[in-house]
Amino acid sequence: MNYEYKKRQERKANIIVGSVLILFITLIMFLFGNNNSESTIYGWWERKYNIGSIERVQQSFPSGGMIMSGNTEILFSSTILLKSNKKMIPFTTVDRQFTGVKKGDCMKVSYDPYAPWALGKNGTFHNGRLLEFLPKKMCQ
Repeated sequence: MNYEYKKRQERKANIIVGSVLILFITLIMFLFGNNNSESTIYGWWERKYNIGSIERVQQSFPSGGMIMSGNTEILFSSTILLKSNKKMIPFTTVDRQFTGVKKGDCMKVSYDPYAPWALGKNGTFHNGRLLEFLPKKMCQ
């Protein structure tokens, strides 16, 4: 009887330890995750907002160069150069709204910095989002 009670207690302890371990690993993956992932807390926490005029929009992938099935994000991948207060801010995006902008358009955008542990990309920005078009006089 005493032996069965000890085995049951060991099983309960193993389940608790395993559950805590799984929860800890999930939390670490959510916080630090993949550097390109939108689910990382760092990108959301450090998100930047800016108002400026578009200096250049460049498709990162040439149009019509590939027939794809599945992930179409690469087709809408762009590099944007935003001029704000005489400062140039480059960032990348997969937001389809940027395919319709042209040089000189004034807009409010948001973008995320890469995490500091992404050493090769530190100091650059990604995940750009067009928040709203603004009158051109707001960017002059």
